[in-house]
Order: sequence, then structure tokens, then C-alpha cells
Amino acid sequence: MFGGVKVKPGKPVIFGKTDKKVMLGLPGNPTLFIVSSYFFLFPILKKISGHNDFLPKLTCYVEIMANVSNTLERERFIFVKLEEKEGKILAYPILG
Repeated sequence: MFGGVKVKPGKPVIFGKTDKKVMLGLPGNPTLFIVSSYFFLFPILKKISGHNDFLPKLTCYVEIMANVSNTLERERFIFVKLEEKEGKILAYPILG
């Protein structure tokens, strides 16, 4: 069992497992719930459904178009607006 993860946004997240049951607590904020579901809920559901390939996959690389500081000692996920230009995918941070 654990409580909290080193991801922003992503708190509060709690996880526990017994012999036959899995418990996952996710944030109530709709945006945080979506982000946390992608990284925690969906892989758990795939794993207990018997999938061997259950972790999120990198699908492409993007070039971030603004400096985004991260002084925290945890991963930080931010929303971006994507734009394709000259064969590249550009990411413009949506902050605030």
C-alpha cells in the first residue's frame, strides 16, 4: 500500500492490494482524475484483465516551445496545445 505519488498533478493518490481486491483512490478534481487515470487506473485495469502490455507507451516526441520550470523533486505534467509545423509537433504550454 502507498499514499501519494511524486507526480504533479497527481495528489492525492492512494493504492492498496489484498489477496483478492485492489483499491485505488484518485483525486476528485476532474482534470487531475483524467491525468491520474491514464497513469494509474488504466494500467491496473489492463493488468488485472490479463494484458501483458499494460503500461502507457510513448507515441511521439514533441518540441516544447516555452521554458517550463520544475523546481519540485517529482514529475510534472502540464497541459499543452499541440501544433504540427514543418513535420514537427510543437507543444505550447497552457499554464495557470
